[in-house]
Amino acid sequence: MKIISTLTILLLIMILVVGCKSKAEPLTIPNAISLLQNSSSSDQFYSVTPNKQFDFPRDHGNHVNYSTEWWYFTGNLKTEENRHFGYQLTFFRRGLPNNNEKRESKWATENIYMGHFTLTDTTNNTFHQFEKFNRNSFNMAGSSDKHLDVWIDKWFVTTDSNNPLMLNVSAKESGISINFQLESDRDPVLQGDNGYSVKSRKENSASYYYSLPRMDTTGIISISDKNYKVKGTTWLDREWTSKGLARNQEGWDWFGLHIDKKIDIMFYQLRLESGDIDSSSSGIMINDDNHIQLNNNSVQITVTEHWKSSQTDIKYPSKWNISIPSEGLELTIKPYISNQELTGIFKYWEGAVKIKGTINETPITGSGYVELTGYQ
Repeated sequence: MKIISTLTILLLIMILVVGCKSKAEPLTIPNAISLLQNSSSSDQFYSVTPNKQFDFPRDHGNHVNYSTEWWYFTGNLKTEENRHFGYQLTFFRRGLPNNNEKRESKWATENIYMGHFTLTDTTNNTFHQFEKFNRNSFNMAGSSDKHLDVWIDKWFVTTDSNNPLMLNVSAKESGISINFQLESDRDPVLQGDNGYSVKSRKENSASYYYSLPRMDTTGIISISDKNYKVKGTTWLDREWTSKGLARNQEGWDWFGLHIDKKIDIMFYQLRLESGDIDSSSSGIMINDDNHIQLNNNSVQITVTEHWKSSQTDIKYPSKWNISIPSEGLELTIKPYISNQELTGIFKYWEGAVKIKGTINETPITGSGYVELTGYQ
């Protein structure tokens, strides 16, 4: 479950939106801020409502009638020598309200894109992180409305022409690159109520949300011209919405977990400013063909360790016990390395984690990704 904060959007607009309006009226920073503060300007975007009929592969593509969406890839991979890597490649799209104004500039754009690319090198205890921004004018960034094609400069994901569940993933920055082939043998899993994912009942905030939780992944990681052939598993999350978090929600903890016996778990825990957990917290446990809905009452999460960033001074949870009593599941989750903090325009922790535990007292292991936002 991933949502861009309002502050992030404002900063992106400050950086990128110059030239989006007509030549007669250059867009200044105050004008950029007013674009989001003016509620009437966002009325052009659709609201998320229940009972959507999903249409694949079309819904793998963009949804420009909604203001915000993202394509989120996280995965754990190993070489033949058992060397571990984790990666994240994320594309965010934000639609700009046009207020029915004619945009004459060739630089005019209707969407801005942000990308995050990270690589966790566990052996060297190293975390590489990169951030990109661009607009969709001149094809510098964009996405397809027919299938999953999305790009920012030379970071991209494309769909195989013969198989909508086979993807090519590529990114390169500062001597670090990934080139992967992803394939899923499962249909998309609809999160929440058949893809309608409530984030705040109080403020009627929701998104459309589905996942491809277990995509077989093979390819090459390059670090300073040294290549590593790897294979493993990727989790793809897709969401789109026209609303953000509620005013009393300060952040979230998101878990995407791959466990032995092809058990997959997603759970997001929404944290309130009061220190309580929002009742809209939700998730799913996938065991073979069984989809078990999870809620705030069925999942117990206990933080047992913390880590403090030397760069931002933010203190994050860094070890968890997770219990799902109804399924006989007990897990201990710990990062492969502590420092997997992104310190760009939007500061948060997202990293590869390893899992040990039991299901019905039978030992299990696994790996996954955790995202932590809103911490101070």
